[in-house]
Amino acid sequence: MVSRQQGTTETGYSKVGSSPGPRRLVGRTNDPNLCDVLGTNRETLGIDTNFFDIGGHSLKATILAARIHKTFNVKLPLVEIFKQPSIGGQAAYIKNAAKDKYIPITPVEKKEYYDCPLLKSGCISFNS
Repeated sequence: MVSRQQGTTETGYSKVGSSPGPRRLVGRTNDPNLCDVLGTNRETLGIDTNFFDIGGHSLKATILAARIHKTFNVKLPLVEIFKQPSIGGQAAYIKNAAKDKYIPITPVEKKEYYDCPLLKSGCISFNS
């Protein structure tokens, strides 16, 4: 339980008017992101929950980092997930990180084949 003097309620969410701290980010970050990535529910998560103790591994960390970038426009490097495996540590990193706009990759139209200018120019050759 967190003291109300620290600006949070007993549920861990920030009080109205206080700055959003790690506990508020945990609620926002991990509702769909962490729960979906790990296949768990929110009731099993706490601010000190270790990502790797609840089924996380390097591939899931990559997926989590991508979802956090999309959700918060903040890049969470994989190394930070390993350095800060607790949800609270990751939330603190997100809170203090510089914004980096998420730009989705747009798919190209489907074709039978795709033109490759590098092959035509002779920059790349293939043995047949």
